[in-house]
Amino acid sequence: MDLIRPVSRILAALALTSVLQSQDFARSKLAIETQLRAISTQPVASNLGSLAGERSRALQRLQAYRYLSAVEWRGMRTSERLNSLADAAALLCQAAGRIAHELPNPGLSAGEYSRGLIGIRGSNLAFAYPKIDLSRAVDGFIDDSDGANIEQLGHRAWCLNPELKVLGFGRRGRYAAMMCRDQSGRRDGIDYVCYPGPGYYPLSYFAASRPWSINFDWRKYSRSALARAELKFYRLDAKFMDAEELSLQSLSVSDQGMGLGYSLIFRPAGLELSEGASYRIFLRIPRAGRGDPEEINYMVSFFALQAKSGEPSVDQKVQPTPASKKSEGSSWPLELPVGPGNLLSPKSTPPTRPKIDRFSSKR
Repeated sequence: MDLIRPVSRILAALALTSVLQSQDFARSKLAIETQLRAISTQPVASNLGSLAGERSRALQRLQAYRYLSAVEWRGMRTSERLNSLADAAALLCQAAGRIAHELPNPGLSAGEYSRGLIGIRGSNLAFAYPKIDLSRAVDGFIDDSDGANIEQLGHRAWCLNPELKVLGFGRRGRYAAMMCRDQSGRRDGIDYVCYPGPGYYPLSYFAASRPWSINFDWRKYSRSALARAELKFYRLDAKFMDAEELSLQSLSVSDQGMGLGYSLIFRPAGLELSEGASYRIFLRIPRAGRGDPEEINYMVSFFALQAKSGEPSVDQKVQPTPASKKSEGSSWPLELPVGPGNLLSPKSTPPTRPKIDRFSSKR
């Protein structure tokens, strides 16, 4: 009997590993590199040095992040209307000298101010010193690890929202905006979105400073259930077997209904980012009533892209920082889009169904 139990555990672990490998590693490293190369070489504006060319590269960067998180990226586009509103948002922030979603008129015309207000209320906003690039702004939105944003990761949630299809980018000097509240895309049965995504994941699209997250559909998962969820984080060996359980530096649940809904945000202690570093995330979420809890299992294995892929790496030296430090040399504060579901303080009781105020994609 003493021998049967260890053997049964080993067999169960082998079976789980086999299932997860076939599920999470359906895309090979070569397939991922090939697709990322295809995304990065899509036709762009003829003048790459223009704002139009910068917008094209930013959209490609966002599409790559979405592809890696198994979210629909094909068919995404910018619209002239949303680009114009994002530009108006950046202009208003530049004139005001700060980023915020409600700003008094700093001296713009009535029309400029009105369009700027629409823009800042529906955009992710970023500021960088001495300059900002829209592709780098997308990296900053995905990062979202500064003290002012890490409890919600709202920028990331909007970027990876399956319903986002039509968007707009704008930039004025040090200020950038991304209109991101469209809902014309399809969820296609997606109940949650992981960052980093399951399977093989390029090191150049992640950084040790970035928190891990799972953004859940509020229609299926309640915040209270996620707050009671059990999460375990394992380091895997070369055969993708559990080698060590890592403790968690932090584990929290967002409460403001951004992206799909609620985000589970966590940081493992002792994380190593290197070629072949692999991890398994196990999550057990209680169900209402007496039903068995739902279990979510997935693996992430990091690898380095080949140089020929041409993919830019994450700049570890430029990370988002709290807005209070925006006068310092390399600051990058971020601001979230504002909607009725985004006005709760961290201590507020969230609504049963988050109210998400989104802008139409109509041009």
